[in-house]
Amino acid sequence: MTVRVNGGALRRRLSFQSLSGTPNSVGERTQWTEYYSCWGSVDVLRGQLIFSTAEFISQSTYTITIRHPQAITFKVADHIVCEGKTFEIQSILDPEMRHKTLNFLCYVINDVG
Repeated sequence: MTVRVNGGALRRRLSFQSLSGTPNSVGERTQWTEYYSCWGSVDVLRGQLIFSTAEFISQSTYTITIRHPQAITFKVADHIVCEGKTFEIQSILDPEMRHKTLNFLCYVINDVG
């Protein structure tokens, strides 16, 4: 089975970011820097309300798909930003291990848009 990417579906501009910069007084890096930008698709999977620390938190789960860039290594600790929304990466999947596309399972906390 051949993995094909419908070019028309990849219509969202994505910015992949990693933590960088000088550590603050407690040793944490707090600046996000873009290291890769590309076109991709963003599809919602589900939304849910979670009760945590005496309040409800909204969490939405998304699948983000891009063409597989051969020279870039992505990490679960990175962010994806699209149209002002920041996605936290939960897992990175290579369908059929063909290195044609990558799927990112992501979530957004307190998503109101």
